[in-house]
Amino acid sequence: MLKLLKLMMVCAVSFVAHSQTPANQFTGGVINGRFWQTLTPEAKTGFLVGFREGIIAGDNDDVSRIYISDSATVGQAKKGIDLFYGDPANLAIAIKDASRIFLMRLGGADSTAVEAVTVRARREAALGFALPTKL
Repeated sequence: MLKLLKLMMVCAVSFVAHSQTPANQFTGGVINGRFWQTLTPEAKTGFLVGFREGIIAGDNDDVSRIYISDSATVGQAKKGIDLFYGDPANLAIAIKDASRIFLMRLGGADSTAVEAVTVRARREAALGFALPTKL
């Protein structure tokens, strides 16, 4: 019962926070780099831990391979995503897509492939969409 109450509280707080977030901090219904830039370092850590736990809880190996990696620490992910959003052209890209691109780089993907996904993410974001899971 206590776990259910805690879950309900987290959902309520998330709903209030979501409803007060400016529209330009969303792309395709998910939060983007503009939102990321408003977060404190501690909030970024919490976001990334929650993101990872959510992916794991989804129990989908295909999705897990795209968005999480055991070879990256939370600190590395924060730095990588911060660097990615350091380019204003990337601010409308969804955080989940920035994470994906960071992991591509970390995993040694060819720079041409990384750039192609980044350009596609920019184009999709300009149209108001996040990248699909399967490219």
